Amino acid sequence: MPGLPVALRSRLTVVVGIATLLAAAASFGALAVLAPRQLLDAVDEGLDQRVAVLLAELSAGEELRDPFTQLLAADGSVIDGSPGVPLVPAAEVSRSRDEPVRDVVTVPGVPGEVRVLVVPLPDGVAEAPLATALVTGTRLETLARVSERVSVGLAAVLAGTLVAAVVGTWLVVGAALRPVADMTRTAAGIGSSPGGRRLPRPGTGDEVDELARTLNDLLDRVEAGLRRERAFVDDASHELRTPLAVVQAELELAADDPDPVRARESVLAALAATQRLSGLATDLLVLARADAGATGAAPEPAAVVPHLRAAAERAGTALAVTVEPVDDAGRGRLDVRVEPGSLDRALDNLLRNAVRAGARSVRLRCGREGDEVVVSVEDDGPGFPAAVLDDPFQRFRRGDAARSPGGTGLGLAIVAATVRAHGGSVGADNASALGGACVTLRLPAATDLS
Repeated sequence: MPGLPVALRSRLTVVVGIATLLAAAASFGALAVLAPRQLLDAVDEGLDQRVAVLLAELSAGEELRDPFTQLLAADGSVIDGSPGVPLVPAAEVSRSRDEPVRDVVTVPGVPGEVRVLVVPLPDGVAEAPLATALVTGTRLETLARVSERVSVGLAAVLAGTLVAAVVGTWLVVGAALRPVADMTRTAAGIGSSPGGRRLPRPGTGDEVDELARTLNDLLDRVEAGLRRERAFVDDASHELRTPLAVVQAELELAADDPDPVRARESVLAALAATQRLSGLATDLLVLARADAGATGAAPEPAAVVPHLRAAAERAGTALAVTVEPVDDAGRGRLDVRVEPGSLDRALDNLLRNAVRAGARSVRLRCGREGDEVVVSVEDDGPGFPAAVLDDPFQRFRRGDAARSPGGTGLGLAIVAATVRAHGGSVGADNASALGGACVTLRLPAATDLS
């Protein structure tokens, strides 16, 4: 709302104050209109009661003793009652023959206005035979004073209500937002890394307390992610340092060695270290893209079995690979939707991991379970070490040396990132029927293929 204070506490106070003021003005206006009408109705009711009493007294032959009471003739002249001029003109007397007449008049010598009631006299009621109407009245000065007092009292009540609403809103909103202010100050003091600091929770169980809990959970996740990233950078730097040192040392040997044979051997060793560096850079790029949520090209439909057979051929003589597709009695094709090349990269990493672990044979199995295509890679190697079996897909897991000596420790991490990027899941255990490790990939089956 333009023009309002920026602070939420001030905005709410202003809004409540304006709403209260509008409600007070409406109430005051309504009462200013209705109160005089109600008071005038009360006056008329009193006049009705007085007329009934006066008629009873006249019928009993009593004299008129009530002030502002007269018996009037048809021409409006005073026959009996209050001395002086008639309280009402002759026209009012004439009108009263059909129905009682109520009016507000001014009487000479009487301050303020007078409310009068004119009623026709029944036959035989008055002692004066010429009287045709009875008129009685009451001064409205009291009514004016009551109206004024009511207006003043109402104004005071409404002013008090406005002040109470504004002050109450200011205090209540301030108390409600105090935990938010505390969280804001604490959050302002937290730098790029939470460092274990968390936002204070009011412990009230309300929305603000829930917000603090949610933000603290977010800070926990951010801090855990930062720890993983720092560890990842440290491990990557460590892995890069070794082959770089080898390349530098071998090239220095080749440059200083006059023997061309030994120089060539040093260059070949440097080339092997460079190839390792290239593979590590590629793996890091794949993981960085996976972390950023970029999967590269759009996923395409793919039949899994041909990819398994192609991976077995690429393994060459390093492994004896068996492919066993299982179609669950024809309940569905073994098709998935994946980015081109990603499934091959995952399978090649798993087969290289088996070779590095010392496996000699691998069985690739593929089947359909519900809406998923399940691929399992089983080997006859030593299996995963107990130290890493809880999460063998963690990057640069030190225990991976038992499975992949000399490797970068990124192969299984790339497999997990690839499968999860395509909406699947991975699992690993040492329950292979061949006696070694078993890695299971679960990918959503492609259901829109012809």
